[in-house]
Amino acid sequence: MKELNQYLNYAFEIYDHEGNLIDKIDGPGDIGGWLCTPNSPNEAAIIPIPYKRVDGMLDKDRCFIVIRIPLDEQNKEISDQKEEMFLYEAESEQEAKQIARDLACSYIYWSEWDGNRLIAIISVESDIPWHELPDSVRYYDE
Repeated sequence: MKELNQYLNYAFEIYDHEGNLIDKIDGPGDIGGWLCTPNSPNEAAIIPIPYKRVDGMLDKDRCFIVIRIPLDEQNKEISDQKEEMFLYEAESEQEAKQIARDLACSYIYWSEWDGNRLIAIISVESDIPWHELPDSVRYYDE
């Protein structure tokens, strides 16, 4: 299974379709504000494909624009290397993994609410739920 910790050191901005900032995740260990409210999806995946590429393919009400921003060694944003992605309000981890596989993605940022909000970086190569994987192949922040 692919090493996923290379995708840890990032900040994220989440926008609605009108370009309004909904939430900001400052980096590993942060879960933002919106994702902890009842207005956020119970289960969601940030899929590393530009939103523009899936606009019209998926239910627009379940998609949000995401900007991923790399962080340097001092956790400062590297603004000139921002990437557009999208957040998908999934019905399950399996649905999110299948969408990512269909889009030729090998991993997703998975977020779920189970009394606490967490964000995990998971491979889509396996149908084994992320929480059943050994610690050596899962990377997550709570």
